[in-house]
Amino acid sequence: MTGQKDPLASRPFSDEDARAITAEADLIVTVHRDRSYDQPWFGRLVRVLLAFGMHISVISGGYRRKTDPKTREVLLTYYPPLSSQDIRSEGGEVYLVWRRPKTQRPVMVPVPADIRPWLAEWLDAPRRTQRTSYNHLFNQLADDLARKGLSIQINPLRFRHTAAVRFIHEYEMTPDDTCELLGVSPSVLAQYTRRAPGEMAKDLRSRGW
Repeated sequence: MTGQKDPLASRPFSDEDARAITAEADLIVTVHRDRSYDQPWFGRLVRVLLAFGMHISVISGGYRRKTDPKTREVLLTYYPPLSSQDIRSEGGEVYLVWRRPKTQRPVMVPVPADIRPWLAEWLDAPRRTQRTSYNHLFNQLADDLARKGLSIQINPLRFRHTAAVRFIHEYEMTPDDTCELLGVSPSVLAQYTRRAPGEMAKDLRSRGW
């Protein structure tokens, strides 16, 4: 029905779809605001979202609206995007620290080994500052995949939910640890990790079920 939210729009990606999305993103050349062309940037964005599960506004930075509960005054606060200064070393481990937009709670996630060589440079590279521009990029990615016969809905929330599933199933983190890595409550995590039967079936088939 028109106007109803698609129940699959925020479900985690299947393993097969995540691989297809990453491979296709590597083919997209991004044009930054300074008009420079960057072949690896978009593919690395996809890898960062899958690895850390942060909100897209953490990547873009920008103004966020907050309403004072007493005066109902709307306040605009600017939050800078992530940079290499948000990479921390502690106890021999390397972490990326980002803040959950709703609560400003710091979330500290170990940096995957395959991302470490380029993460600092990527975080300091030119990037788009309008959150809507990222939706345009994801729409382009979905259109490119559709032309190859793959119909996959792509939006920032699905990357966050996929990260939750990967933490639990691929890296065998406990639900409590996964809540800590994403900065969410157990009830919110339960919503993030809900999967469609068809997606679960595809993953089982790809693993020999």
